[in-house]
Amino acid sequence: MSETELVGFSLFLATIVGLMAWGMVKHAKKDKERNRFLTSVGFIACKEEKESLKEKISLLENNSEYTYSVRLPMKLRQDNVDVYFYTKDRRRHGDLYVSYEFLFTANRKNNIPFQIYLKPGSIKTGVATKLISSSITINWDSQADDLVKIKLPSELSESNVLGLMAQKGCSLYDLFDSSALSLLGLAGDNGIFTIRCRGNLCSIEEPRSTDGWDYKKVWFVVLTLIRQGL
Repeated sequence: MSETELVGFSLFLATIVGLMAWGMVKHAKKDKERNRFLTSVGFIACKEEKESLKEKISLLENNSEYTYSVRLPMKLRQDNVDVYFYTKDRRRHGDLYVSYEFLFTANRKNNIPFQIYLKPGSIKTGVATKLISSSITINWDSQADDLVKIKLPSELSESNVLGLMAQKGCSLYDLFDSSALSLLGLAGDNGIFTIRCRGNLCSIEEPRSTDGWDYKKVWFVVLTLIRQGL
């Protein structure tokens, strides 16, 4: 290797190391900010509930292809409801998908399981949102075993709803009335992308790879869903 090639290779390695270090610093900063907020509203560690949380997640997601585990679980008793926050590891054939998640119970007008994808109302419907909508509701192996894509009503084409998975034969209006749709709009406008419910058990998930949540806003949505139901 010539001296010029050696210098170039060294610069390349330095760039890679620098990017890795920057990513680690960024994640560490986000972790500190997140933990500071959760502690400030009253969350405390509950590592003894890891196994029961794993069971609840498996029940909620109902996916025979994946196994689940949780890390750093925290708990808060809010309005007579146990609210959890944790890092969720989802595994399949050695692949690992990591996300952050709130888990709680909320009163619902029905028990139909669903998974809904949302966007901020400020993002207008176009080619990009249609592509995203199509891709997230394909029958991936990451979807629940018993849920299928539900066609959205044309009058909601400009709404916060990007996509919906539910049981075959359901319509969006079987699941949500106008007040529930307003709450979903609130969730989308506050940066929430995915909400799951099965019975009264619900979760709000954020991929670790993005981690763009404003936790103060997301917590406001969680409180609203607990207090008003869905």
